[in-house]
Amino acid sequence: MILQKKPVLDIDDTHPQAALIRELNDYTWGVLLADQEEFLKDPHCDVALIDPFGTGTKAFWRGLLETAGFIGMDKAKQYEYPRVSLKASYPIVAKFLAFMQEEVHTRNGVTWDWDDDGKLAWQSMGGWLRITGQKAQDVVRVLYLGETVGRESARHMADRIVQWMPRSIR
Repeated sequence: MILQKKPVLDIDDTHPQAALIRELNDYTWGVLLADQEEFLKDPHCDVALIDPFGTGTKAFWRGLLETAGFIGMDKAKQYEYPRVSLKASYPIVAKFLAFMQEEVHTRNGVTWDWDDDGKLAWQSMGGWLRITGQKAQDVVRVLYLGETVGRESARHMADRIVQWMPRSIR
């Protein structure tokens, strides 16, 4: 059964933990939608469930990725590199890419085009994403730095990814 709409959270802004409670609510919503297998695979899913006013929140995408995706390190011979992946329908993957473009470009002031080589647009049409290296590190920085809610195992992996340096810098 697919959830029909995001639960309304009625909390007073003056509450000392209001920001943390909202972050927890968004994270839980990401986990719940990731658990709805039909939602992730439905090419006609209602992506307004993610966020009717925009592209979602960091907490939402952390919840979705930690449940239905992958955040970690891969190894090729003696070299480790970060990887973020998500397998979902095109509308969800496209919404994730739009969220990351907005976060990295407008909020961090970095000129960064997700699709500079066309790989991510091609992947997203197939309903999957595999982001590696520097771009994966940027994703993790956006989603985890300064945020509190999330699984401890993912948080430890995020710490490793943030400290990772490309071979060219070593």
